[in-house]
Formats: sequence, C-alpha cells, structure tokens
Amino acid sequence: MAQRCQRTFSQGAHSQRTEPDAETVEAARAVVNDAIIAAVDGQLPAHDDDIVQLAVALTSYGVRDWCINHVFADSASAAENLWLVLTRESPPGWRADPAVLLAVHAFARGDGVLANTALDIADDEQPEHTLGGLLRLTIDSGMPTTRFLQALRDILPATQRDTRPAVPATQQPAGQIYPPRSG
Repeated sequence: MAQRCQRTFSQGAHSQRTEPDAETVEAARAVVNDAIIAAVDGQLPAHDDDIVQLAVALTSYGVRDWCINHVFADSASAAENLWLVLTRESPPGWRADPAVLLAVHAFARGDGVLANTALDIADDEQPEHTLGGLLRLTIDSGMPTTRFLQALRDILPATQRDTRPAVPATQQPAGQIYPPRSG
C-alpha cells in the first residue's frame, strides 16, 4: 500500500516541495468530504484504494487545513472516526497527517490521552510535522481547550473558515469507535 500511495502521490500533481494546484486541492477535498459523508452514515473506508486516496489527499496543506474545520462542524464525530481509521489503516509513512487530525479532534473535545497517542504516531512517522509539533507544544503548555479552539478559528484561512461538509446534522453517529478492517 505504501508503494501505491507513493505512486498516487507522484501522479497526482503533488510535490514534496510545492502545494498542488487549486484544482487538485479541490478534487482532494471532494474525496475527503465524500468520506466524511459516508462516515456520518456509519460507513468508513474498507478498501485499500479508498485508504490510499484519502492518505494522499491529506498530504496537501489546503486539504489538511480544510479538514481542521470539521472540528467545528456537525460532522466532527464522523470526521474523528475517519481520522482514527486512516491513522490505523494507512501504510507506514502515510499516517502522520490523519494522526495529527485525530489529535486535533481529540484535544478539542478534551481527550488528551488520545491526542497524545495520535501525536506519538505522527512524531514516529514524521518528526518534523509542523502542525503536529505545534499541537504538542499547545498540549504540553497546558492551553485550555477553549483557547485552543479560538486560536484555530483565528488562524485558519478566512476562505476556509466557514467551509462545512455537506452533511445533515441529524445523521451524526454517536461517537462510535470502529474496529480495524479485516484482510
């Protein structure tokens, strides 16, 4: 799966030094949004192809920043479940971004143990992960969750601040923790 991620990454107009073009970022956001909508319905990625697509999509800063907004959305629980599955199921070398998103969600709802565990995974995968490092400093400094959430609102790009997934709030699952995929 790691080779498939690398191939998809290389073919998808991504580069380790530059952000993909706006069209590629929008397409990656659509892939993640569809996965969050499915998660709201209790359907999490179960196929390697889905995991690969999502893991690669999250390497874009534009997608990752947009994903952080889900901590404020009605779909927060479903998004967190998606980040949990992607952290577990992504191949080695591709877990840092979903792990950091998982940590953001866990810390935002006051679960410091899960947040720190997710950050440990991200640090093992990518020690220089900027967002992961900043979140670790935030947690270690004892910043209250409310202040953290306000800081997120303040620093997220204005163009992404109000972005919400197209998910009806009434379909929100009740904080389910899903087992790993079989096979």
